[in-house]
This record gives sequence, structure tokens and C-alpha cells, in this order.
Amino acid sequence: MVGLPVMKEIKAHTAIRGIAAFLVVIYHYREIIGPEFDRYTSFFEKGYLWVDCFFMLSGFILSYIYGAGPSKSIEAAQRFFRARLARIYPLHIATLLGLVAFVIVLPHISHQKTSPDWRTFWLNVTNIHAWGMLSAYDWNFPSWSISVEFAAYLFYPLAIAALARFSRATTIALTVLFALASMTGREHWERLALLHGLPMFLMGMIIYKIPKLPSAILSLQIASVLSLIFVLHFGLSDALAELCFVGLIYSIQWDDGLARYLSWSPLLWLGASSYSIYMLHIPVRIVDDSFVRVHLNSCAYFVLVTVTTLMAATVSYRVFEIPLRNLITGRAKKIRMTTAPVA
Repeated sequence: MVGLPVMKEIKAHTAIRGIAAFLVVIYHYREIIGPEFDRYTSFFEKGYLWVDCFFMLSGFILSYIYGAGPSKSIEAAQRFFRARLARIYPLHIATLLGLVAFVIVLPHISHQKTSPDWRTFWLNVTNIHAWGMLSAYDWNFPSWSISVEFAAYLFYPLAIAALARFSRATTIALTVLFALASMTGREHWERLALLHGLPMFLMGMIIYKIPKLPSAILSLQIASVLSLIFVLHFGLSDALAELCFVGLIYSIQWDDGLARYLSWSPLLWLGASSYSIYMLHIPVRIVDDSFVRVHLNSCAYFVLVTVTTLMAATVSYRVFEIPLRNLITGRAKKIRMTTAPVA
């Protein structure tokens, strides 16, 4: 039987993944309300940064689940790639094909013209559309991060082997890459998405290697949370926010201290559904914009499209994500709202 190892779930990381996905959704939906949404804080305006948190969590969790396993044999690498493709690819293709069907059918049912860019379709299908070839993303555009994630999966066996064999030198090199990526501006970021996202993923791998400092965990949790809120609220440097993510991901991995409060079941449900939330929020918005928005004021529509996204993600997670993942990897397991940690 092929599949992911059974590991103890890091509940705090599951919850943070869900919070990050939800804040990315709010970042994209806030323009429904307009400029007044960001009148009193820059916290939501900086929502794009939570994708960097995703990348770091992914690097950490893969190190936690697999360690150096995928670098030890061809068979182990094949199992790794099969499991990772089962994690990201079915929903990526489903959302893409759903949008294709929608743009074909929409003109016939609503007399709205659509102009999709079919030239980029196959880049999206092969999931390489964020590898520096496009200056703007289309179709289900948040999937650019899934394209970066796919590249990270390909790179993981080499990176983990280097960390195992040349630990100190590799750690220093990857930390320098992380620092350089953190300091890059957001201008023309689409071309640089891969160069920015991979160091974030690799930093997650480094975080996993940091030993526990029992006497400092609670203090670091408090400092990371308060600093992150402060940095996002006042719209300070992106690099500072990414440094806060490092402290947060490291300090909550043992589910103690403040991390215990992240074990609240709604947050775990949010984390379990986070991939569907992230991948479905733009398709849901496109459909709602076409048929519902004109009938509601901005606040009512904001609430409706947010709730619709969460409902659609719950259904997707239960009846699509888990069954397809199990089918591809050959696993037979009951569907649960919280599972072993999967990046």
C-alpha cells in the first residue's frame, strides 16, 4: 500500500494553515467593500503575505513527514511524488476545467461575453505557469502558488539530501536565499514568483531542524504573534512579516503554550479545508459575480460570497479531495475533518 506515513497531527499548524487561507480569501474579497475596508488597518491589505506562510509550512511539514526518505531511493522518491501530486493536482485540474466550462457556457445563458486567454491554458494544465514565463496570471490565478509548490516538490529530495550531508553549509546557503527573497520588492512579482517562493519553502525545512528551546517557547509565541499583528496592522516591511512567520511556525509546532488555543475544532476544520478554500475562492467569486452581485449591496454580497466559499470548500474536501487523494495513493481511510498533517 502506497501513501503518506501516519504521523501525529500538529494541530496548531493545521489551524494556522486554515487561518492563512481564510485571510488570503479576505484579501481578494475586500475590494467588494471598497477602500473603506482598509481605512483603519493595513492588516488585510497585507493578506498576500500569508501565501509565504503556506510555503514555509509546506517545507516544514514535508520534512516532518518524510525526512530524508525521498532522497534515499528511486522507489521512495516515486512514492513521495505520487502522494504530492495526489495532494495538489486533482483539485487544480478540476477548478481549471470548471472555469473552462463556465466561460464556454456563460455567453449562452447570460449573454455576457468572455475572453479567456487560451494561449496560457496548457501552462496551467502542466502547472508550470508560475515558472517565470508569464507577467500576469489568468484562469484560476491563485494557482500560481500551486505551480511554485509543484517546483518545490521536485526540488525537495535534492534539498533534503543536501541538508543531511552538508548540514551547516546548506543551512547557511538556504538562509541567505531566504533573506534575499524576503528583501525583493513586489514589482513584477509574477515573473519572480518561483525565485521568491522556493526560498520560503526551503526556510520551512530549516525551521524543522532547529532544536527545541523549552524555556523560550512561550515567550517566542507571544513575541511572534504580537509582532506579526503589529507589522501587518501598520503595513511595515514584508521581510519583517516573514521573519515573524518563522518564529510562529517554529514556536507552535509542539502544540503547547498559546498553541493549545489553536486546537479549537472550527480552526481545525478551517485548516483541513484550507486547500479547497484557497483553490475555490476565485471560481466561486466568478460565478457569484455573474449571477448574484447585481442583486445585493456590497456588504451583503461580501458575506454571501465568503460563506459560499466556505460551504463549497467543505463539500470539496469531503467528497472530492480526500476520495481522489486516497484513490491515487491507494489509501483506504475514513474521511475526517482533521487528518495527519499534509502540507
